[in-house]
Amino acid sequence: PVAVAAVPAPQADSAACRALMGALPQRLGDYQRAALEQPEPSGAAAWRAGPGDNPVVLRCGLDRPAEFVVGSPIQWVDRVQWFRVRSDQQSAGDAGRSTWYAVDRGVYVALTLPTGSGPEPIQRLSEVIEQHVAAAPINPGPAR
Repeated sequence: PVAVAAVPAPQADSAACRALMGALPQRLGDYQRAALEQPEPSGAAAWRAGPGDNPVVLRCGLDRPAEFVVGSPIQWVDRVQWFRVRSDQQSAGDAGRSTWYAVDRGVYVALTLPTGSGPEPIQRLSEVIEQHVAAAPINPGPAR
């Protein structure tokens, strides 16, 4: 099983997150859906390419990332707008990974990708998010 640390996810039990969690695919390219270690955080899922490999981790219902402010760069993947948390703002345990937030939905969805995962996980999950989580205007925090 994949260990996924609990983080504040106040909307993890929302209807939008329940719909997303129920629609997640078993495969993301080379990554196969993996069980989570107990206690399993609400609104979390993981996929792994093989034993011991860094997983792809999805979390639904998180708070807006503090780094997401007016003027932050956003990337479109299919019909979903993503904001990347810069790696220098992540903890040491996140080395070799990048975290992206879907910022144009009624709930925030975070996707942590291992280095070398390629585009398929974020593309496939963008499709699922677009189909199951209603779009909403982006709402960045004030510029610092």
